[in-house]
Amino acid sequence: MIPDSAYRLEVKIRKNETCGRIKLNQSSIPWFEGEMLEVVNNKIRPAASSLAISIRLTQKEDCLLDKTYSTEYQQTTKAQRFEDSPSANAACLDDMTECLSMATKEIVEEISRDIHLILSLQPKSRH
Repeated sequence: MIPDSAYRLEVKIRKNETCGRIKLNQSSIPWFEGEMLEVVNNKIRPAASSLAISIRLTQKEDCLLDKTYSTEYQQTTKAQRFEDSPSANAACLDDMTECLSMATKEIVEEISRDIHLILSLQPKSRH
């Protein structure tokens, strides 16, 4: 049985979209004796995340906080260049993962601030 002083936090992910881009650029340049020089210049562009999370904090039957948090986060990394597609793909996925992590961190910190504020305003119960 859950004690009367216990809190319940329900969390729902409403939106979770992260995208990254790779600009593929391959050129052929005439070289000596009819040879062609292949120049590959793949670039990843900064990733972007759109995240929305709803929470509901209750104690017994009382709702203390019911709120949706959302953020649009874009990486600030500079465009990177890669000579092969697998390296560009791996870097793009790493960038997307980091972007989602930062967006999540931003929302979790905001949720934590709100919960701490709500709990600090709660009257202290007597045991």
